[in-house]
Formats: sequence, C-alpha cells, structure tokens
Amino acid sequence: RVVRAMYMDSSAVVENPAARAEAARLGLEYNCDDPALAVPQCFMAAEWNSGWVGELATTILTNLGANVVALTRANFTAASAQMYQGGSSYTRCVWEVNRGMVDLCVGDFWETNERRGIAPFSSNFDLDTMRILTTPLPGAGGASSSFEASQILDIFKPFAT
Repeated sequence: RVVRAMYMDSSAVVENPAARAEAARLGLEYNCDDPALAVPQCFMAAEWNSGWVGELATTILTNLGANVVALTRANFTAASAQMYQGGSSYTRCVWEVNRGMVDLCVGDFWETNERRGIAPFSSNFDLDTMRILTTPLPGAGGASSSFEASQILDIFKPFAT
C-alpha cells in the first residue's frame, strides 16, 4: 500500500539529516519546505529517520512494509489553501488529509477540536504530564487556615528571577 506522508520538519522531532547534509554540500540553505531550496533527499521517506517522531514513524512504516511517498510543506496544494487560511502548517496538513492528498501528517502537533472536525485522528502515542509540587508556607495548613485569592500565584515564586 502506498502511504503519502507529509513530514513536518522540526528540530529534534522530525529531521532529515541526509537532506541537511546535501544542502550544505551544495552550499544551499537547508529548507525542505521551500520548493526552490528542497534537495531530492527531502522527498525520500527513508531519510526522515531522525528526531523522536521521525525515527518512530520510519520504524512503524518500515515494519508495516508501506511504500511511503515523502511530502513536505513544499507540497501543500492550492485546494488546502482555499479551505484553510490560518497560519498553522499543522492544521493545513490536516486539511491535506481531508482533501485526500495526504494520508499521514508526521509531526508533534496537538489534536484540537478544530483538527478533529477536519479529519480523523489516531490515538496519541505519547503524553506529557506536568506537575508542580510545593511545600506549605510556615504556619499554613490545617482546617483553620484561610486561603487568600492573592496567594494563588505564590506557587510560582520559586521560578522568579
């Protein structure tokens, strides 16, 4: 099966080291998203094998035996430009899926209500959970303590410079 994958180039996330090296060898600015600067390696799926999402996507697609056609933002269509006029290339990629021009957007973007309404999403494969732990103020705590609304931002004091 042919899978048209749009690789959303992003440092440490989805990277193409071979295209970067070829651009440097040719004395070009590296930019797989600009048709005037994109080198052939930008459109070779096996070369999008770096970054935490790129490496995982390459492994999964290879193990599935998919025949991957590599696309980048340089391949955005006029049809998706008519459907979406906002500034997010990630949402524009989802419109490309909606229009049947792309099968898979490879990048680290959020599943939003807007994007879910445009095209189906797979389940997330990674989740970031953040928590802030603080220690109680001296004398605070217990049922008799009162909380003042002005204290709500006190949790950020350790991060103040």
